[in-house]
Amino acid sequence: TEKAPFPPLIHSLHKKISLSGPLTLSEYMRLCLTHPQHGYYMHKDVFGERGDFITAPEVSQTFGEMVGVWTLSLMSMITPELITHSKSPGGLRNTPGHFKIVELGPGRGTMMSDVLRAVLKMRPGLLRSLEVHLVEKSVGLKEIQKERLQEFTSAGLKIQWHEHIRTLPNDTSPVIFLAQEFFDALPVSQLVRRPAVVPPGSPSGIKCASSGWLEVLVDIAGAGRAPESHTTDDPYLRLVLSKTPTATSSALPIVFGGPSSVAEYEKFIDSVEVSPESADIIGFIGKTLASRKGAALVIDYGRNGPISSSLRAIRNHKVENLLASPGLADLTADVDFTALARSALAAVGSHRKSDDFKLRCFKQVSQSDFLHSMGISERFKTLASAESVGVKDLEALKAAYDRLTSPKEMGETYRAMALVAGIPDDGEVPGFPEEFHASR
Repeated sequence: TEKAPFPPLIHSLHKKISLSGPLTLSEYMRLCLTHPQHGYYMHKDVFGERGDFITAPEVSQTFGEMVGVWTLSLMSMITPELITHSKSPGGLRNTPGHFKIVELGPGRGTMMSDVLRAVLKMRPGLLRSLEVHLVEKSVGLKEIQKERLQEFTSAGLKIQWHEHIRTLPNDTSPVIFLAQEFFDALPVSQLVRRPAVVPPGSPSGIKCASSGWLEVLVDIAGAGRAPESHTTDDPYLRLVLSKTPTATSSALPIVFGGPSSVAEYEKFIDSVEVSPESADIIGFIGKTLASRKGAALVIDYGRNGPISSSLRAIRNHKVENLLASPGLADLTADVDFTALARSALAAVGSHRKSDDFKLRCFKQVSQSDFLHSMGISERFKTLASAESVGVKDLEALKAAYDRLTSPKEMGETYRAMALVAGIPDDGEVPGFPEEFHASR
């Protein structure tokens, strides 16, 4: 078998741990994915058959088209006057930037390309009224995105890139956020509960230092080891537990649904993943929507409720040791959709202004249900009925449809969630039949 390459990031990790002590898993994950020189996402195309994983937009154009249908539907609900005058190419030429579409982690730009093609085909007049903003840290992926979206910039569409969501323009125009397989790549921390132990002979109530929720850390595997000794089978790094509870445990109330719920969960759960960065970003999105109208669509793999331990490394389409190939493998974790919803609503509730729009959060549905509600079956039938489609084309279309919608493929594993502000309290949101309430 081919020898695994040595990960250059090992030297940076060695230096950082030697100077400051063990890293939190979230710090380790952030360095592995976005280190300026050796981060996984920073300088190469990691998507597709030749990469380490395949995302839904790369499976079929229909995925992005259905997201485009949803985007246009929400735009028509939030700014009906814009949609009314955008059916022809000459519509609303004097209102540039009237509506913004923001994608977080756009990958190759494939989904945004399909979204824009679908939106502008149905409403060509929106070309002059839209602004597109892409939040992307990777220099290499930015170049791929620019090439993929050149047809739209050449036609006059304004597209801007940002390294962080907080550098987006702070104005009053409505906005739609799209996040497909974005939150799964944000850093997570893992907490492990250790029951309180009273050492023999100690006064009543004295607990050992290792009780409570301790944090999983990344340390050097053994004293005296050199970074060059690292191999995938015998990693230079190891996982250890913090000696005392850390500040990360302050995130538990959001994950568990309130301070009183922490004690209830402690009765039957011994470990949990938390993502303060995810909470911060979805909170920012919620506050942005409440202040200026808009919507957010999150599609990712995950579930409702606390997640015990899902962080994993993926390289060459296979799961491997989390510490085996830092910087050379993708690191990903399941998304807790309930924690996202609570974080968004909590952020808005703690900063609510009198003139804010009400933020509504809708319970997650399966990717299959979402895509079908947007019309993916009809779209595939249209593609299959084209005169130029041959037998092999039909087989490819069926395979793509099954990949996106089958419960055995992406259909159930991937989930979709929506946030909306600026529509009537009883207004229905396409694809999302049930509203989420933090108190339930």
